[in-house]
Amino acid sequence: MKFGWIMLLILAVARAGLAATPGMAINPAAGGQYVGVCARHFVFQNGLRQQVVYSGEVVATNAMGSLHCDKLTIDLPSQDSTNQQPTHALAENHVTVDFVKDADTNHITCDQAIYLYEVSKGETNDTITFLGSDSVPAKMQNSKGWMTGQPLVYDNTHGNFSGVNVETHFRIPASENNPSNRPTSQLPAGSSR
Repeated sequence: MKFGWIMLLILAVARAGLAATPGMAINPAAGGQYVGVCARHFVFQNGLRQQVVYSGEVVATNAMGSLHCDKLTIDLPSQDSTNQQPTHALAENHVTVDFVKDADTNHITCDQAIYLYEVSKGETNDTITFLGSDSVPAKMQNSKGWMTGQPLVYDNTHGNFSGVNVETHFRIPASENNPSNRPTSQLPAGSSR
């Protein structure tokens, strides 16, 4: 399953924060996607470290889905940087991500979602890490099943999804050629699993 949409949603929110910084304007003719961010509070911190912080019932939405959390912090490149790629975003507390892919609703819950982008020695690190707590790990679920892990990590550079201490449960579609895979009600009389 691909999780690029998560990175795109967090990145879209980060870029929306960029658009809100002084001296920058949104150019609708340039294309792109619309992102909505609602929160009780918003702070833009300008200085050596530019940062946008949304807090209090944060909801970020775009055409791909939604991100809900208590606090969203986005680190922005310096104003003199030629690369406007946000380097770090942190969604904290009661984090949920919902999106529809291939007509299936996907739902992720965790305590933190951490987006990291950096280029070092010609290598790009572009990841999203989903962290739960010791007692409640990060969880991803849809109609096909669910998975937990502590952490779950999506590597956008390589398209890999991985986890540590993973537990996975999934449904195998029923098949006419595999009677053991049919629901119990369809097994011949007197049969058991």
